[in-house]
Amino acid sequence: PLVGCSRIVLGGKSLLDEFILMESCVKWGVLLTGCTGFVGKVLLEKLLRDVTEVGRIFVIIRGNAESRFWSEIYESKIMTRLKSERGEREFEAFVRSKVVPVSGDVQQNELGLKPKDLEMVRQQAQVIVHCAATVDFKERLDKAVRQNVLGTLNLFELAKTFNHLQCFVHVSTAYVNSDRQGFHQEKLPPLRFDCEEMVQMILQMNPDDIDKATPGLIGNYPNTYTFTKAMAEIILKNRRGNVPLVFLRPTIIASALVEPVPGWIDSIAAVAAAVLYGGLGLVTFLPGDKTVVADIVPVDSVINGILISIAKQSDIDGFSIFQVGTSKANPVQWLDLSTYVSMYWRQHNVEKRINHTPLRFRFYKNQSLYETQFFLKHKLPSTLFSTYAKHLGTKKQQKEAELLEKATRSMVALSGAFVHFTTNHWVFDVSEMQKTANQLIDSERSVFPLRLEFEWEHYFRFLCYGLQKYVLKEDVRPPTDVLKIDLVQEPRRMPGERTFFGNMFPDATWAFSRKYHQNVGLDGLNTLRTPIETKGLVLKSSRVRTAVENLMKLEDISEAEASKRAEQVFDRMAHTMTLKIMRGLGFFLRKVFRRIYQGLHVEEKGIDRIRQNLGNGPLLLVPSHRSYVDFLLLSYVLYEYDLPLPHIAAGEDFLSILFVNWVFRNSGAFFMRRSFKHDGLYTAIFTEYVQRLVTDWSPIEFFIEGKRSRTGKSLHPKFGLLSICMEPFLQNKVPDLTIVPVSISYEKVLEAELYSNELLGEQKIKESFSGLLKARSILKTNFGRVNIIANAPISAKAFIEKNVSQKPNFNPYKDEADKKQLTSDLAYAITSSLNQGLTITTTAIVATVVLAHRKGITFEDLVTKAEWLRDDIVLRGGSVAYEGVSKNLVSDGLGLLSNLVTKVRQNYIPALFTETGKMNQSALILDYYRNQLIHLYAQDGIIACTLLSLLSQNGNVTKDHLIKEALFLRDLLGLEFVNDPKKDPQSELTNTVDSLLRRGVLRQNTSDATIDITQNGQGIITFVSQMIWPLIDSYWTASISLISLQPNLRVQRKVLVERMQWIAEKMFAEGQISFYESCSMEILQNTVDLFANWDVVVVEDESNHSAPQQKKKGKKTKAVVVQENPYVNLKVPFDNDARLHQFIERISKFKRPLSDYATQTGLRSVVMTDFPVLAKL
Repeated sequence: PLVGCSRIVLGGKSLLDEFILMESCVKWGVLLTGCTGFVGKVLLEKLLRDVTEVGRIFVIIRGNAESRFWSEIYESKIMTRLKSERGEREFEAFVRSKVVPVSGDVQQNELGLKPKDLEMVRQQAQVIVHCAATVDFKERLDKAVRQNVLGTLNLFELAKTFNHLQCFVHVSTAYVNSDRQGFHQEKLPPLRFDCEEMVQMILQMNPDDIDKATPGLIGNYPNTYTFTKAMAEIILKNRRGNVPLVFLRPTIIASALVEPVPGWIDSIAAVAAAVLYGGLGLVTFLPGDKTVVADIVPVDSVINGILISIAKQSDIDGFSIFQVGTSKANPVQWLDLSTYVSMYWRQHNVEKRINHTPLRFRFYKNQSLYETQFFLKHKLPSTLFSTYAKHLGTKKQQKEAELLEKATRSMVALSGAFVHFTTNHWVFDVSEMQKTANQLIDSERSVFPLRLEFEWEHYFRFLCYGLQKYVLKEDVRPPTDVLKIDLVQEPRRMPGERTFFGNMFPDATWAFSRKYHQNVGLDGLNTLRTPIETKGLVLKSSRVRTAVENLMKLEDISEAEASKRAEQVFDRMAHTMTLKIMRGLGFFLRKVFRRIYQGLHVEEKGIDRIRQNLGNGPLLLVPSHRSYVDFLLLSYVLYEYDLPLPHIAAGEDFLSILFVNWVFRNSGAFFMRRSFKHDGLYTAIFTEYVQRLVTDWSPIEFFIEGKRSRTGKSLHPKFGLLSICMEPFLQNKVPDLTIVPVSISYEKVLEAELYSNELLGEQKIKESFSGLLKARSILKTNFGRVNIIANAPISAKAFIEKNVSQKPNFNPYKDEADKKQLTSDLAYAITSSLNQGLTITTTAIVATVVLAHRKGITFEDLVTKAEWLRDDIVLRGGSVAYEGVSKNLVSDGLGLLSNLVTKVRQNYIPALFTETGKMNQSALILDYYRNQLIHLYAQDGIIACTLLSLLSQNGNVTKDHLIKEALFLRDLLGLEFVNDPKKDPQSELTNTVDSLLRRGVLRQNTSDATIDITQNGQGIITFVSQMIWPLIDSYWTASISLISLQPNLRVQRKVLVERMQWIAEKMFAEGQISFYESCSMEILQNTVDLFANWDVVVVEDESNHSAPQQKKKGKKTKAVVVQENPYVNLKVPFDNDARLHQFIERISKFKRPLSDYATQTGLRSVVMTDFPVLAKL
């Protein structure tokens, strides 16, 4: 806010220095009219927010001003931001000290003010802003004259009697010149009659004759509003005297662009009425020319224009006209409005919608055609239904008929009022306004920006949102860039597709109209090679020739046989991208995606960033990996936007699927083994092949996580393929690498149930063509929506330069250690970007709430909790892939999770499966969806679990003790979350505690500096703890399972993990652990790795080596790689009962308290008693 010496400066003249801080320190006062209206409210809010040193603000309101001010203005949603920022109690006190509601009526002499009020405003008001007017286009002419002309003159004459008047601002309209088309400068309207005489004549006319006389009196003006506004300007100018006078002329005012919040609107006049009626399904077409410019201006631009004009004119004996519009600076056609508005209303459910047919808003240039359409679609049905209801219908139908007739009349009125503005061309000059705004000093431009140039699609989406939220009062969320594009429901159509054939066969036209190119913007940089050329270059490279020679020596084979084997490896690996196959696959995927997905949302800003960076260096696309559909979706999106198609690193698993492997290979996939570190020839060919693609600037797509996440959490990055791709850049073969992390989130994953089976120990189902055919039933399943976010590209060159600036001796070009560090840092930066870009889905929110209330939660409570959670996600920097009301969010989520969540006596609980051994499997799948958002709550959860543990032990917890214990828990769960290794864990946890203290979740006692939980924080602490407790239970169960290795038993790793899972399931059945998801095989696998890293166990191969051996087979020899067969045994000193007991007890302290294992002595005997099978193991 502008306080102290902050001020607007214009050409050496300071507004706020004089407007707020006079030499005598007496603050100027402001008198406002029309504050109960749309513009007046926004002006008052702006003054209270950004001009805090203003003097008293006198608000003229008809009737009981005090009551109306506090009920209609102070309680308006427009004040929500200020109440939130300042605190409601403080803000109310501030308003009472500034704002003076005054009862008055501009149509009365001296506004009908009481003598006391009249004297007060004369003495204290220096600036007047007159916003009051009747904006009804159909207002009877004499009434419009009384309000818009006489009311203005009454206020102006009173203003002349003010003791210290500095400026009078009359908010008029740019359409005072609407009787003539064309370009209009900031000049008075050239009326060809005496306005004073015209006013007197109108007021003396018989009211019964006025309507008939009006068309002749107003001439070419479209309505009484613009006509009376034009007369008011002329008369005011003639009566000005020496009063500093400003005419502020906005065009068609609509919702706020930025202030006080994007989309704010509480008026349904002008364009807002047409947009709202469209959303309600009442209006689907209007008369007009869609190519005409719609001069719409945001209300906050108008308000800032008012304040800037005051700065220009105050205390100057002069007269100025300022126009605020977009027809010159940022023109937009009615066609654009109808397109963007229709798209929003089709994508958003309006609870009060009458006609649920998807909106396709259009304009009819031919008036006769419009009238015919209106008669057939509205007038005739309304008349027929009304006739039926009147004679044969029920009372309910009669009431509905009345409403329908009323709606029809409203549509007639709307089209009549609007047609003049959709069929005539005007351009309003805003030069003076822009020139004046540009005189502001830089610091003031950010406070009072004019904002006439902006993105219209963004603005119209927020206009619809504002109408839905503030006018219809529906609980919707602000539109996001993620959800505005839906390639399923709103497929993009290029100009060449709008043909007869294109309309008849849209999918085929789409598939064959997209260009096939890998070199968009890369001419002269990349080299397009045939597969044969690439093969020759790879096999003839020095790296591969060396590997062939080593193979010849190792296996004692001829060069021809070694070369043949190298060719076989290449042929099995390499892609053969083909145009026809790509088009066919695109056509097929378009059909499939439309069948299985409700929406395919793409953030176009990310697509634009990819396009802009194409010429900087080879493109590496790195998507998150939650499903096999990931790489199909990304290629589909790139094909949709005519971007280079990537070569995809796919697993050799796909080679076993007949036909599919051929399609994938011809669509750009190249195939790699899961592991090949012991095969020198394969390593050389794969490395050379990938680096050849990079050197040729061919886009590559791979998954940094290496495999699909079965738990829904991000996996720790794998460095191998990234390191291979980085090598050409580090060798200066390419100028840069552009790495694009792509976050993909699903409302419902195709493989979710398969993942849960694998987490329960079942073997992964091998991919096959027959399995694919069996899976065709998915075409009948609704998998909800998919959200694809291409995050900010990472330049390898810039990334290195940043590291060098922090560590001057860092040199990955020559130093191997620095090269490895670079790869690691880059991999974690990519993973962090993937998490930050992840959009949280409806199923994630519903699953999280249901798992937090496993004993049951009603629908109403579920909606309340979901409402809180979606807001909290946004506060934490996340985004939610839903803009509708929370009730619909929950309904949609429950619908998609219908097989996982069941309703029992009005309560929703995780479903129980009937299949033997899988009764609680739904919890595992729900946990998968919950893990979409766990990265936002992990740090809070660790602190919460630690605090609850410490409070249950001794009740007194200092901040240092809390962080020390939390560090242990963070390290224990280090493999479950992807933490940036460059960040200091202690600092992160300290910041988390500080954040919880600031938010009032925790409090620190001033007497002894101990920390405890506030009453309001109890629910939050329990909520975030429930995300971490299942993981703690897994590690505790795994640690108990280590008892089976005493005293000196060695067990295969696979067997040990299976035992851990079996014990976990038994403990869950016995109530020793609370969460079935603690039985997850993937988490238990991580526990073994963690125990090995902590030197609790030793994991080693039985053969103690894995080098290739020679095996004779006739005259030929063949390399045999000994497969790793890891065994696990306890490491000293954990093979001792006491030390292992201590380790188990350390973990158990963080558990959700259910048993007293941690406090009992003789843990081994207790466990053996409760679980005697451990003794046998």
